Amino acid sequence: MKKTSSENAFEYLFKKTREAILILDHSGKILTINSAAERLFQIKQEKIRGKSIRKIIPTPLLQQTMDRLKKKPDSQPISLTINQRTTSHGDETILQATVIPQPAQHKVTGYLVVTRDITKERKMEKTLQENQHLYRFVVENSPWAMYAVTADGTVTWLNSTFEKLSGWKRSEWLGKNFSSIIHPDDLPLAIKTLRETLRGKKVPPYQLRVRSKSGEYLNGEFKTGI
Repeated sequence: MKKTSSENAFEYLFKKTREAILILDHSGKILTINSAAERLFQIKQEKIRGKSIRKIIPTPLLQQTMDRLKKKPDSQPISLTINQRTTSHGDETILQATVIPQPAQHKVTGYLVVTRDITKERKMEKTLQENQHLYRFVVENSPWAMYAVTADGTVTWLNSTFEKLSGWKRSEWLGKNFSSIIHPDDLPLAIKTLRETLRGKKVPPYQLRVRSKSGEYLNGEFKTGI
């Protein structure tokens, strides 16, 4: 029988995609896998055909998901994140698996499991989060007062050193315009440097007087950047 265009498209995708594809029967036994699945799970198709999916993805979560879909054949595909050891060295791999039911006559006759290795992505996310935590810790505990303002001069963030040096509580300045804390004679310079910074110009360090909680003006060296 001549294959339909959709069947030809699936066959091409099955062979060429980088994602591991496993085709299962209604009981979860493997009918076939593509070459990407052979590489990911380090197993040949002929050795796994007819075996339970649990042989290569042993987590109960996958079986529970298939059982859920079996009760509702018209359900949308379900995506899972699975941690398991897939290499001969015992390295942990994080997999993202999408289970797609194959319904026929109001019942599930099989499943399509599309899997990809997201280990590197998750490690990068973890590293990024750790770097963000470290950056926040360093900035918050810096010996220099640090702040962030919007283009119109509204204060959006201040570190704890600002409180120690000025005597102000951060809550007293968040949402307010920074111009009220700058000495009137220094305000034109403060506005000028802010505008130049927003235009992308590199501004050298400059001196401003900042009003403390006691009313005394404190001399400080400022550096701005985006």
